[in-house]
Amino acid sequence: MLTYQNGRLQVDGLSAERLAETLGTPVFLFSESTLKGNYAALARGLSVAGEPATIRYCAKTNNEPAILSHLAAWGSEALVSHPAEAELALRCGFSADRLAYQRPVLLPEDLRAVIRMGITLLHASDLADVELIEKAACDLDRRVRVSLRVRTEGFGTRLSPLGFLARRLGLARRDLVQVAARVKQSDRLTLSGINAYIGTQQESVDRYRALVRELVRIGLRLAGEMDLPLEEINIGGGIPSPQVGRMRIGRLWRRFKDDVSCQAPLHSLEEYAREIARSYREAADRLSPRPRLVAELGRSVIGSAAVLLTRVRAIRGRWAFVDASRHFLPESPLLFCRRVLPATEPRPGHPQRFYHLSGATLDTLDVLGVRRRLPALRVGDLLVLCDAGAYSVSRATRYAGLLPAVCLVAGDGSWREIRRAEGLSELTGTVGMDAPPGAGT
Repeated sequence: MLTYQNGRLQVDGLSAERLAETLGTPVFLFSESTLKGNYAALARGLSVAGEPATIRYCAKTNNEPAILSHLAAWGSEALVSHPAEAELALRCGFSADRLAYQRPVLLPEDLRAVIRMGITLLHASDLADVELIEKAACDLDRRVRVSLRVRTEGFGTRLSPLGFLARRLGLARRDLVQVAARVKQSDRLTLSGINAYIGTQQESVDRYRALVRELVRIGLRLAGEMDLPLEEINIGGGIPSPQVGRMRIGRLWRRFKDDVSCQAPLHSLEEYAREIARSYREAADRLSPRPRLVAELGRSVIGSAAVLLTRVRAIRGRWAFVDASRHFLPESPLLFCRRVLPATEPRPGHPQRFYHLSGATLDTLDVLGVRRRLPALRVGDLLVLCDAGAYSVSRATRYAGLLPAVCLVAGDGSWREIRRAEGLSELTGTVGMDAPPGAGT
């Protein structure tokens, strides 16, 4: 997606500087070719499981209609998390049988809404969820399929803050069989599968190997003791985007120096997925019939397919103030490390400096980067924030500013705006505005 040609940064062959001049900054650029390449690489890798595996794109990662439409056309399924997102996915080309629904707390009115849309695969995290799903299915005279969430106890999550938070969802092993039995008793429910989530940006495939073995053991128990064969075993998300790294204690010194090795080592998405699929194939050979392998992926599909272009608007000491904001890239720079590239290629031997990158709002935490090694910056210089596709546009906020435009760069070198920059109409469109004093007099 990104290359320097004649000293100038190119985005899929188009000049980043020229795009910034045409579109203004800040602006998100999504690469159709990178998105398609990521999806295809993951699909090829996971297919090593022995049969076509399923990528179920996690729509909350980025639910831009143009992105969803492409993924639907390429054969992806989708995981949706509220009725409006489900309706959007249907309008973007996903059929109802290619959608699954999940929320941390299921609500009766939401369940009825998505079941009416024809969605029949629902994730449940506890017994109360199962009973709510059954009641909604009875009310609508439908049969639905249930995937039970397994709590990630172990897999290296005990000492991880994110792992600790993830463990608030899902069934403990001791409760899983009881809840599965409850599903079996229902004439409205079918146990479709089991699913788990071990956390974002998992740089080591070893945790997936452990997860696969554990889920297969559970599948063997359900099939053997309860005659409940599974349709699918779902390993959730977490396959890492190859160009963003999670900060760890062992990387702090390198991060302090802004050494590129502080980021995750670049890896092949296809090979990473293939290693998971090999582990699954070896473990799941004991299951007959063998469930299909499902991965509910987000960041690894969309993360590296986008960049955020931003200009330097002021320099005050070591602080470079840019016109983008962390409110467009909400994930903390203390948790993740993404590449920052200047639009002009740094010359070998030319001095570089450490800069802190401040966003455009008065939020004290609006910081996009700390101690980033860059060539000497001047007001007006263009910077490119990489790996901006995941949890960016879908989580962006309007705090002290408006959201920027989003453009899609096609493989033929053309581009189109897929979301316009916000203006006053977006601030007032859903608000009942009283007439100002004296109006109409």
